[in-house]
Amino acid sequence: MQIALSTDMNYLKPTLVSIMSVLEHASRNARVFVLGHNLSSQALAVLKRIEAVQWNAEIVHIPITDDMLPAKFSGWGACPHITSSCMSILLVPKLVGQGRTLYLDCDTMAFGDVAELFDISLDGNLVAAVRNRNAPGSIDAAQLNDIMGGRSEAEYFNSGVVMFDCDAIIREGLDEEMARFDQVPPEYEFPDQNRLNKIFAGRTKLVSYRWNMYLRFYADGREFDSMQRLTGLDPVIRHYISPWKPWTPLEMKFFQEQRLIEVYGQAVIEYRMKANMLLSKLFGKQADVMLDYRFV
Repeated sequence: MQIALSTDMNYLKPTLVSIMSVLEHASRNARVFVLGHNLSSQALAVLKRIEAVQWNAEIVHIPITDDMLPAKFSGWGACPHITSSCMSILLVPKLVGQGRTLYLDCDTMAFGDVAELFDISLDGNLVAAVRNRNAPGSIDAAQLNDIMGGRSEAEYFNSGVVMFDCDAIIREGLDEEMARFDQVPPEYEFPDQNRLNKIFAGRTKLVSYRWNMYLRFYADGREFDSMQRLTGLDPVIRHYISPWKPWTPLEMKFFQEQRLIEVYGQAVIEYRMKANMLLSKLFGKQADVMLDYRFV
């Protein structure tokens, strides 16, 4: 099975965690394509080390250079945690070239075997993904109508976990269409996600939330959402979609309600414990790389 992630030096550690978590549960060999934006030689050496500790892994680096991405990405949208490297998802079919490929954002962690997803029927569709439950609330209504071409907002999907049928996409020339960054309006708040939805509107198979079980938290208290709590499903892949990531500093004073401590706080601790375990396995020594979780 083929997995793809995009990353840069700032997101290298969570990328390692995401890859290792997938491989830990995988029942099949995995070829992992890392679309690396300006990665150093040291970073590449660490990525290749995964092959030495995981029997089921082959790591393939696809270099992403500045000239391959939008020149003026900064200022797009209102999400400062979305960087130009995120746009590499639009290059996956073009650069990977063939076969089904599961794309994962690097702020994901696997809790089960993703092999099952490779066996589902796409029913003639080109991609499989999970419905973005927050649409249209999180997206301007006029933008959403333009993106979906008048189709139901219930078909709008989250781009953090996407299965691409690369062969079918390439046959229809949509790999080149995906890579046309000049067609991504600068007012789009979620440029990569909105572009994918526009291209694949009506060509997407929606799958269970368990494949992209998102967890959202804003430190100012304006939004908290847990799909696991809402659906009662256990995640195969959990997606930490907030600007506040589980590996960044977060003081408990931000938690204004007990439910945030019980749900998001526990999820953060769970992520960090699992991440340290996976990275310890990778580096052959006890890892303590996650930033402190301070109860103040």
